[in-house]
Amino acid sequence: MNTFNNFTRFLKNRLSLSILLILWNFITCIVIFISSQYFFNYFSKDYNNNYEELVISMSINDFIDYISENNISKNESIINETNPSFNKIEPRLISIEDLSKNKIIYYDNKIDTLIHKLELENKLIPIKPDNFVSIKKLGPYYYYYVEKNINISGNNYKYKVLAERTRLINKQLNLKDKIVYSSLIILILLLSISIFILKIILLPVENIVKDIKEIDSNNLQKRIQVQWIPRDLVIIKNSFNSILNKLEESFQRLSQFSEDIAHELRTPVNNLKGEIEVSLQRKRSNKEYEEILESNLEECFRLTEIIDSLTFLARTEKKDIIIQRTHFNLFHDLNKLIELYEAFAFEKNIMLTLECPKVWDVNLDKILFTRIISNLISNAIQYNKQNGKVHVKVEGNNHDLKITVSDTGIGIDKKHISFIFDRLYRVNNMRSSNQKNLGLGLSMVKNMMLLHDGSINIESNLGEGTSFILYFPNSLNIS
Repeated sequence: MNTFNNFTRFLKNRLSLSILLILWNFITCIVIFISSQYFFNYFSKDYNNNYEELVISMSINDFIDYISENNISKNESIINETNPSFNKIEPRLISIEDLSKNKIIYYDNKIDTLIHKLELENKLIPIKPDNFVSIKKLGPYYYYYVEKNINISGNNYKYKVLAERTRLINKQLNLKDKIVYSSLIILILLLSISIFILKIILLPVENIVKDIKEIDSNNLQKRIQVQWIPRDLVIIKNSFNSILNKLEESFQRLSQFSEDIAHELRTPVNNLKGEIEVSLQRKRSNKEYEEILESNLEECFRLTEIIDSLTFLARTEKKDIIIQRTHFNLFHDLNKLIELYEAFAFEKNIMLTLECPKVWDVNLDKILFTRIISNLISNAIQYNKQNGKVHVKVEGNNHDLKITVSDTGIGIDKKHISFIFDRLYRVNNMRSSNQKNLGLGLSMVKNMMLLHDGSINIESNLGEGTSFILYFPNSLNIS
């Protein structure tokens, strides 16, 4: 078994697909060729045996009729009678012995001559009759020697037949040779045609491989452009091109994110470095040192927030977080968040409103839920218009919870909506409006929703506003 596995592994590693297919086709043709020869020999042998059995049976029946019609007595013999009627089917050498009298009643004297000749060619090995027909070869001759016991009107006879079938077998062998030569010619033609067809079939694969080899990290915009390919390979082509599209988009976002994260990290680090350098240029009062330390602490908090966000996203992607569900009053917590963001909304004269039943309890991770709603409300205020509105609406269906956070802000272009929840993705107008936005907030929101087995959808019209719809299944307890 190990030898077979090693051989199979060798074929897979060393041989190309075209060679493997040609090899398989060749093996298939050889198996068919050998099988055809086997079945030809088998059916020829079976035919010969059945045919000779039938001839012997007919000859015995003719002998029985001959005995009956000619009233051959037990004391009579028909030795050497020329062309007896019971031997008229086919010329053969026959010997008939009456077992009850131990007497030969018919005998062709040529049988001894033929047997002696066959024994000489067979190195003096005695030739004995078989109980069934089996054509044998001795030298250039084919023959069979059969013995049958028959009963006629209570008398037992031993019926022996020695027949040469060299001419018949040679005809069959000639036919077999013709079949072999024809089969070999057909085999060669089939293999040639198969190789030609395989080359045509595998040409699209070779072209696809050629296109793939030209794609690298510096050439991700290239796609597989092979036009004529089998239907089965179209799926592979489209799938690979789709993967390249996603990979190219990911590389572009990663490159953009690298620039953004470098900028965001550089700013607080440079601020820390600058303030420390300034503070060390000369001695300062305790109050000045306190102000510098407070500013440094703010920059440290900013760095910590960036690192925590990235760490949280990495953990959620690895499914390394187990949420802690607790029961709490939904209206109470949402109302506290609205009050918390009222000061932030007041700067842009934005109205915050809440529509939620006061008696509803939910079973959610309170910390993650607070971060989800806080992020959405913060974005709704940040990207809103002056004198705009932010509305939080709560709905329930059986035990499923639906929360909608709507704003009257700048909206999102349709081309960005399908990517808005992707990590590292930032809409350009958002980016220009606030350099502190890393494009991680909505990705975190989506991952936190997935931790609750929930989902988040977005509806937006550019210049009119945006609505984020949250679905929390089996989380609502209505009293």
